[in-house]
Order: sequence, then C-alpha cells, then structure tokens
Amino acid sequence: MIPYDEVIENADRRWTARLLERLSGGEPGDEELHQLEQALRSVSDPRSFVPLQRIVKDTTRPARIREAASAALRRMHHVVFELPEAELRRCWRSGDPTLKEHALLMMGGLDCPDVVEAVAADPAHPLQSEAISRMIWWFDTPRQQAIKIAGMSHPDPKVRCAAADVVLWDEPLAALGPLITATSDADPVVAGTAANTLQYYPSLQTISCLHGLMRHPDPKVVEEAADGFQSIQGDILGRYHRNEGRAASRLRRWLAPVWELLAFQEDELRPEEDVEATTPRPPAAPPKIRPAQLLALLADDDASPRTLGETLLDAPWRKFGKAVRAKLKRAFLGHADEIVRDGAARAYAAWGDVGDLLALLRDASFGVRKTTIYQLGRLPPDRAVAAIAWDHLGRGAARGVHETETLSTYVHHAEPSEAVARLAVMATNRGERENVRSAAVHHLAGLNAAEPLRQLAGLLLEPPAVTWAFHLALLEAFTRLGLPTPPLGHLLDVDNLDVQVALAEAGV
Repeated sequence: MIPYDEVIENADRRWTARLLERLSGGEPGDEELHQLEQALRSVSDPRSFVPLQRIVKDTTRPARIREAASAALRRMHHVVFELPEAELRRCWRSGDPTLKEHALLMMGGLDCPDVVEAVAADPAHPLQSEAISRMIWWFDTPRQQAIKIAGMSHPDPKVRCAAADVVLWDEPLAALGPLITATSDADPVVAGTAANTLQYYPSLQTISCLHGLMRHPDPKVVEEAADGFQSIQGDILGRYHRNEGRAASRLRRWLAPVWELLAFQEDELRPEEDVEATTPRPPAAPPKIRPAQLLALLADDDASPRTLGETLLDAPWRKFGKAVRAKLKRAFLGHADEIVRDGAARAYAAWGDVGDLLALLRDASFGVRKTTIYQLGRLPPDRAVAAIAWDHLGRGAARGVHETETLSTYVHHAEPSEAVARLAVMATNRGERENVRSAAVHHLAGLNAAEPLRQLAGLLLEPPAVTWAFHLALLEAFTRLGLPTPPLGHLLDVDNLDVQVALAEAGV
C-alpha cells in the first residue's frame, strides 16, 4: 500500500516510480485516483513528466486516468511543467477531447494565445469556461478584457463563474457593473465568486453591494461578502492612517455616503503606534547547510522538492570558496529540476557571475528565466546587461510581472539619459501594455526626470484604458517630484478608492 498522506505531506520522491506504476497499471477507484493525483503533484518529480505525458496521449486508456495524469502535470506544487508551443498546437489539433483539453489548459499568454482567445470568445464552444480561466494573466488589452466580462452574461453558470473569477487579477474597470449584477445571480456559486472578486474593486458601489450581500440567503455568499467587506474596511483604515490632516479629512468626506456602513469606532481612527519600530526583531537563525550536504542534496534525485527549495533559498552562497563554487556549478549545469536551476540563479547573483546568469536566460523554464532577470537587476550597473535586458523586452520574451522586472533590470543597468528617453516613449505609447506604461512612469520619477514627466501631464485628462493604474502612477510621480498637474476636477467624482487616495495625497 502507498502511504498517500505521508507522501503528500513530505513530498517524498522515493515513491514516484510506485505512484506512476499504480496510475499506469492499476485500476484505482475515484478516491485513490484523487490521492494519486495529489501525491504526484506534491512530489513534483521531473522523472514523472514523460510517463505522465505518455499516459495523457494514450487514447486506449480510460479518460479518467488520462485526466488525472493531465491534472498532475498541470498542477505541480513545486515546479511548472511546460510543453513547446508546437507540441501544444499538435495536441490541440489531435481531435481527441482529452488531449485537446489538456493542451488548452496548458496554453496562455506566452503559448498559443490566439487559440485561448478564440475559444474564450466563442459562446458555443464546450471549453469556453476553461479558456476564460486561462486568460488569468497576460490577456490584459481592452479587447481581451471585454471577452472575459462578456462571459458573466453567459447562460451556463460554469462560464459565468469562470469570468467572475478571472477578472479578479487585472481588475478592469468595465467589470465593476457586471460583477455587482453577478452578485444577484441565481446560482450561489456565481454570486459568491463575484462577491469575492469585488473586494479588489474598492469603491462606494462595492461597499454598499457587499454590505447588502451579508443578508443573502446562502451562507457561502454571506461569508464571501463579509470577508470582502472586512478586507476593504482594513484597506481604508490603513490608508486613512497613512494620510494626515487635510488629506485624511478629504478621504473621509468622499466616504460619507457609506461611512455609517463602515461603522468605524473612534479608537480605530486614532493614529496607530509604530509597533515594529519599538519591538526588536529576533536574530535570524544561522544557516546550517554545509557544502558537502548541499552537494549531496543536489545529487539526490529523490530529494524532496520542499527541502530543495528551502535549502537553496537560504544557502549562504557568499560564504562558499572558489573550490566549492566550482563543484556547485558542475552540479547546477543541466540539472533536470527547475528548482535547482532557479536556485542557481540566486547563487550566480551572489557570486557576481554575470556569464552564467546570462546563460540561464536561455533556460527552457519560464520561472527560471524570470528569476534570472530579477537577479541580474541586483548586480552592479553594467551597460552590456542593459542591452541584453532591452533585447529581452523587445523580443516579447516577457509578460506581466516578468516584463516589469525586466524593465527594472534594464533601467538599473542602463545609462540614465538613454533610459529616460526610452521610458518617455513607453509612457506615451498607447499601444503599450498598461503595466509597462505605469512602470515607465515610476522609473522616470526614480530618475528625477521632471521634464519628460511634465510633458505627460496631459495624459491625466484622458480616460483610463483598462484600469486607473497609469493615472495613479502619474499622480504618484507628480506628487513625488512636486510637479504641477493640470486641473483634475474631473477625477473628484471617480468612484475608486485608489484614485481618491492619490488625489488626497497630491493635495487636490
């Protein structure tokens, strides 16, 4: 018998072969099949990738077994299984329903975005809800947001639920009304999902909606609404305390229509004491790993991914001498586990090893490439690294947080005048992603580029493309550098807490 609970708890890779044997050759019942999937996800063993993919592709096997193998591959706890885009497209064109769904659920903003978007926009497609869920990251243009939002009015509650959930991440302004409508959905799962998402849309409308939902007949909807309402309450209190005098008073006036609903006590509104400044932090525990132990761990194919990750995160890289570093580099080279290669990026950064870090930018794993570009940003400025980071951006090799981290690495290494010129172009380019435009403004402020920012002032008068993020970045930059803004009266009635806080901090 396989001790599933222990294998899952300890992420014990010594059981990988037995787990694969049971999934491939046995006839597990539904409960055991779920345990098998959970265990394979927990051990996250690179040795399982090929066998599991083989099971998924084997059309002679029962669909339930193939689906469990697919779920295990897609939901690994410690690593991310990735397939080349060409392979994903082959699987999608196969005609086999299980293989097609497997491929779609592995697609996204970097791989086959055209397929995902087309299926998500097709109300008649049986995989529409799955495709909408795959638009969770990097599908952030107004057109793509419209596809997600449209899903909230689909006849199928599964699609409505997926749409209400996925707009949590990008928070498109156009989703606020449909989300409030969705809280009245006949299906309580859809209503609860919409209530959960609404907490990330802090507005007067949201506060009123969530407060009213706490009288909903379904207890799960009440729970989601109460959690969301309390989250917004806490957010408002935090912002209230970070602002003083006129700014805090202005924020309170804006909140007047819902002030009674928020029901703050007077003691909650008093300035908080800085507990962190008066309470000494306990000293960090000294690292216990020795070079021989670390090398043995890297050589052990059965090493727990949890142990690997924690050890590589805390390893005292700078304390290792040249001989140990050479041995570790040999152990890192071509290692099958992305956890190890990800740790290698941290080691190379600690050692100032630019060459090996740049080699990792060609790694097959998106996660390793992401860590690498971030670690490059921690090294002393180097114009050659700036050129590589800029090229990485230009090739479309980065999206989302990775894109803004790559931009940060570029700015850190670039010659300031060059960076300012490029950032100004990014900020004014309406075809650029909103997160990139906002990050460009942030870096312009960091470089004290007052004149290019002055030239952006007129953009504060334009309506938001997807969210208020770009306007917020501009307001923060102008406040930081003490620059004058154009008249902003048109923003005073905007029903958005973030905008109102930014205006208060800007003294508007």
